[in-house]
Amino acid sequence: GGQQLVFDLEARRIGSKSVTPALQLLDDTGAIVASNYGLENNTDPLLAFRVPRDGRYVVRVREVTLEGSADHTY
Repeated sequence: GGQQLVFDLEARRIGSKSVTPALQLLDDTGAIVASNYGLENNTDPLLAFRVPRDGRYVVRVREVTLEGSADHTY
């Protein structure tokens, strides 16, 4: 444990104007342990998290509005 994980999602920076992206980090039980939706500054989400223990973690990238199109790129 104690390792620092950093995830930087690029969507708006590569021209995707329609997207409302979210980053979520889930632990081995499926619980969300950290998230960033980039809503505060209308920016791409950046997620930094120090894991409390060793184990398997999953990063989930999703569209907050649950919409999709050719303009929704990551």
